[in-house]
Amino acid sequence: MPNISNVVAIFFLLNSFGTLPLFLALTKDENFHKKASIALSANITAVILLCSFICLGEGLMSFFGLTLSAFEIGGGIILFKIGYEMINCTLKIEGYIKEASKIQTQNSYSIVPLGIPLLAGPGSIAVIMTMTVSRPGGTGVAGIILSLVIASILSYVVWVLGGYIFLKYKGDAVRDLISKLGGLFLLILSVQMIITGISKLSFSN
Repeated sequence: MPNISNVVAIFFLLNSFGTLPLFLALTKDENFHKKASIALSANITAVILLCSFICLGEGLMSFFGLTLSAFEIGGGIILFKIGYEMINCTLKIEGYIKEASKIQTQNSYSIVPLGIPLLAGPGSIAVIMTMTVSRPGGTGVAGIILSLVIASILSYVVWVLGGYIFLKYKGDAVRDLISKLGGLFLLILSVQMIITGISKLSFSN
């Protein structure tokens, strides 16, 4: 069974509210059905990439000789940075829009930059690997994957229906508020991850 906390954390980690302006900018000339198709392709791309790291998480940790504390502290630091950017609206999307304007086909930019790195970037990969190896709430790998799938479905809904609603009713203030609240949640979660990681450190010789 998926852990509700994991679903919420991964959903805000994907940051579909914060990246909604980029999605709308890239799909401004497309009809509703094409927007939905692009959003679906981007989320499927992100799920496939993140699932591969979920499955490889423990193996990579053992191969490189990394400890669980290192994953939790490092993932917490990255998550803190992401949450801070969401709260302060410092996510830079202009560069992604400029690069994406060079791409000619909609199928291309549904993968890059929407799927990777907007939904599944280095920060998302690091944090979701930390969730895998730390198994919060006793959640197994299957539970984390299910949490990812549910969060991705919610992200898809935000991009497709949320984009339509925000464009029609000018809901930028609501979008920013939800993004800031998500950033606050990630900040709190990141601090807890760091505290948990530090508590597991052994300072004995």
